[in-house]
Amino acid sequence: YLKDCVGREKELNLLLHSNPSDHIRLVEKTKKELKQYMKSLNEALRDLATAEAFRFNQQSPKPKIYFHHRRDGDLEYLGALVSAIDDENVLKILTAGEDSGPGVLIIHGKPEDVSKVSKKVCEILEGKGGGKTRFTAKIQKPHKTEGS
Repeated sequence: YLKDCVGREKELNLLLHSNPSDHIRLVEKTKKELKQYMKSLNEALRDLATAEAFRFNQQSPKPKIYFHHRRDGDLEYLGALVSAIDDENVLKILTAGEDSGPGVLIIHGKPEDVSKVSKKVCEILEGKGGGKTRFTAKIQKPHKTEGS
């Protein structure tokens, strides 16, 4: 046990570039900085969603269907995009997530349009979810949005 503790302490010394008496302080500082960076990233993603929506809203005539995928987005980003577009006449099919892992899906529009496409889209992207005007799902294959 003691050998393992000494080994971990040596690894922490190398990772944190400090001696053992500073480990707790440095880890707490790193956690605090990470929290601030995540908050900044979320704000930037909300701003990006607003910019994407503005670009979409400038189109004339607006398309009846809007597809959008953001590799580094999340459900909050997609929700901000839906809110910023704010046009139920446009069927929005939005996905976010890394190509190699799970992701999220929002389909938003008129309830009859959402119900028509949500089952098929979930089948293609291997997802499960629910909703009427705002269908939300967890998906396993967000990379399939590019070829579909």
